[in-house]
Amino acid sequence: MIRAVSAPLYYHLLISGGRLDETVADRAAEAAAIAARAGVFVRVEGSRRRSG
Repeated sequence: MIRAVSAPLYYHLLISGGRLDETVADRAAEAAAIAARAGVFVRVEGSRRRSG
């Protein structure tokens, strides 16, 4: 979840060079919440965590 919220913020800052304001943060949090509700972060039995 932390990566899902912070990655868009980092990308926005790095690529656009734009300010990180409340709108950008809200959009990143909303996208991560939608993904979580959709089950994106649920581990499937037998799956392995990738390293690196």
